[in-house]
Amino acid sequence: MHDRVCPPRRMRFSFESRCRIVALIVTGESPQAAAAACGASRATGYRLWRRFRAGGWQALADRPSRPHRQPRRLPLEAEQEILRWRAELGAGPAVIATIVERPASSVGKVLRRAGCSRLPRARRDPLVRYERERAGELLGAAQHLSEPRGARDREDGAVRGETADLSRVSMT
Repeated sequence: MHDRVCPPRRMRFSFESRCRIVALIVTGESPQAAAAACGASRATGYRLWRRFRAGGWQALADRPSRPHRQPRRLPLEAEQEILRWRAELGAGPAVIATIVERPASSVGKVLRRAGCSRLPRARRDPLVRYERERAGELLGAAQHLSEPRGARDREDGAVRGETADLSRVSMT
């Protein structure tokens, strides 16, 4: 992933701009001059010219960014086993990894490629909402909430909020 601070290694050109560079080369321009006229580097001009000579105008079409080979990718049988366990258990990568004895990161990648990396959200009970006939109906019952702190008396007669501690009173 690139941003403004770290630009991509190579500037990406549209199909039309790649064709424009090659068309200039076909008309007699040098690859370096054609690339410079379109705002590309000399290496890009030569690279597009090689692609054109190898495969014609179709070779200039957009190509997938997926690699041609992945030598460390799990075999198809192993991926299918992981997907079977996922369908059977509905468990995450860590649980499946212990069953198939593979790293959890590899299991997670297989699940993501297959499009089943996210478990469905758990069903929740519907919310229970209480409605009252009049607005503020419960406020009368909660009168004690509006009293200042320490104004209520406890059962033993002591008032809350006092700083006197009965355990420190000297016995005389």
